[in-house]
Amino acid sequence: MQLAAVSTWVGCGWTVLVEAKSDEVRLLTDWNDSRFNGTEGPVVANALPERKLIVGGEILQRGAKSYTAGLGSTAAGGNFCGGSLVTPSHVLSAAHCIEGGIRWVSIGLHYINGTQDGEQIRVVSIPGHPNYSTNVHQMWNDFVGLGLERPSQIKPVKIAAADGSDINPGEFAAAIGWGRVDENATTSYELQSVKLQLLSYDECSKVLDIDECAGGPGKSPCYGNSGCPLVREAPGGDDVLIGVVSWGDTCGRDGTPTAFGIVSRVRGWIESLTGKL
Repeated sequence: MQLAAVSTWVGCGWTVLVEAKSDEVRLLTDWNDSRFNGTEGPVVANALPERKLIVGGEILQRGAKSYTAGLGSTAAGGNFCGGSLVTPSHVLSAAHCIEGGIRWVSIGLHYINGTQDGEQIRVVSIPGHPNYSTNVHQMWNDFVGLGLERPSQIKPVKIAAADGSDINPGEFAAAIGWGRVDENATTSYELQSVKLQLLSYDECSKVLDIDECAGGPGKSPCYGNSGCPLVREAPGGDDVLIGVVSWGDTCGRDGTPTAFGIVSRVRGWIESLTGKL
């Protein structure tokens, strides 16, 4: 059983994280939504950088989830995507974020502009997954491994095992990012977390022919969270990165899908960039 890292958003209703037979995880707000038929094109999370949303979440304490990174085109500017520090010299994010012109990462920041705290490090290499592809409706293998000019002093997050053993139905995963608390609210500039429950195969199969899913009423990431992490939390232990936000339809509406890149499935590719983890 495997999940992925996060890089998009979901609607405000009942959210469901789904692993389909392809390398993607979809988040749905309504299991019976007739709109999930490929007729509506996805809205990429960083397409509207001024709109950022994590629905049903809570603001984290400063210093928490410090492996979360913000990606930007300048050192002092705002972030248009997110990512996860997986080694001192590498950040994992979504390949479609490359289109925004990634030049800098801010690591260990609590505020979204990255200028009040955290490290600002220049990006020197941007290798995307070799099988990344996209069409008007969806993306596949939406991963990029950013190489940093110098090592970060922040502790990296662990990544999911290749065998998918980090996923267990009934457990909760946390989507991390910055943004609004609902589609029309004022932007929150502080790092937030939203908990999503991993559901059983029987529960997930009510949606699609899938293996794993997760969700909760009124909870989801959204605009501005492309590339951000989905982690399994261990009280008193280390978080494990299981997903990367990738794409979705619209934000803050019932029935809209969201896809996550499945980290466990690309662990081998990640290690081809980073060395053995």
